[in-house]
Amino acid sequence: MDGARPKDTRLTTAARIAATIEVLDKIETSASSADDAVSAYYRKRRFIGSTDRRDISERVYAIQRSRARLDWWTEGGSTRAKVLTYLSLENEMDLNQIGGLFTGGTYAPPPLTSDETTYLEKISGRKMDDPEMPAAVRLEIPEWLHPSLSNQWGDRTETELAALNQPASVDLRVNLLKGDCARAIDVLKKDGIEADPTPLSPIGLRLKGRSNLRATTAFRGGFVEPQDEASQIAALLCD
Repeated sequence: MDGARPKDTRLTTAARIAATIEVLDKIETSASSADDAVSAYYRKRRFIGSTDRRDISERVYAIQRSRARLDWWTEGGSTRAKVLTYLSLENEMDLNQIGGLFTGGTYAPPPLTSDETTYLEKISGRKMDDPEMPAAVRLEIPEWLHPSLSNQWGDRTETELAALNQPASVDLRVNLLKGDCARAIDVLKKDGIEADPTPLSPIGLRLKGRSNLRATTAFRGGFVEPQDEASQIAALLCD
């Protein structure tokens, strides 16, 4: 999809999968962060609409959060192998469904090889978390870190690590020079973005879904600024 412009601005599912593989490859080969690699990818492909971007990004980051398990399943295989594994184990797609996406058609990934078909048949019906996985792999942490965290958290280790591997919420700090939280919520709502007050910070808002915040009046007008609630609390405690 480099530099190409589809006739229809709405991408097919196959095109989104192909874009996911491209983005993950760029993350692997880039010296910058995943966020920077994703942003750079979209800057060169402005024809990709907001809905497609959201779908691609969510899949990219979900695969990143499953990196250790996908490395285990694919034995450190290629990005394409990891995406195929994710579609099978996490999205529960069968061979026919995956083959219907990997067709080699316009903007679709190349067709499945015979080895890939055999592999997908082998793992069909399995789950991402396998009983034979080492605990550190299943918990998505380096093996050397597992003993110290187990000593620290004891029986809560799996619960704590599972929480750490969840998608982060999008929190905003309200600029009180422009108005209070209620005012910021109203301004965001006019841009079609819903937000609630954060549970602890009195100057924070939490978005109900991911949105292109930088295109909103609330952001451009200086009513809000992205900042995690924890950072807001730290600043408030330090006065």
